Amino acid sequence: MKRALIMAAACIMLGSCSHNGRDNSENEAVTNEHFGSFYIGICQSYDFKYESTPVFKDNMVGISITDADGKEVFYFEPVRKLDFYGVCWEKDNYNIWVQSGDIGTVCYAYHDGEWTLDKDAVRPDYIISKYD
Repeated sequence: MKRALIMAAACIMLGSCSHNGRDNSENEAVTNEHFGSFYIGICQSYDFKYESTPVFKDNMVGISITDADGKEVFYFEPVRKLDFYGVCWEKDNYNIWVQSGDIGTVCYAYHDGEWTLDKDAVRPDYIISKYD
């Protein structure tokens, strides 16, 4: 019974944090009470060219990036599942930010069809962290 309640709560939380279909290209950040500009569900790039979807497996969270046709174009595993606080796209490019309880807020910069960790990236003011 306890396990069923925990699973139900997790499903409700994931569903309520989904960002599917929401336009995040506005000048003001779309935020939620617990994660700032970050979403645990599906997020779309500013121009809807790409979509990021978290993939929960084992102890890690992977980020699957698909194009407008639904074809996976890139995949990476940035954080542990227990520490994952969502993703957020920048509003004028394809850089994606990942928020985590253990590594903080980090940028995966887009270059030539790939997303790689950019340790020197400066988070734009319009992206609000859980900790702000």
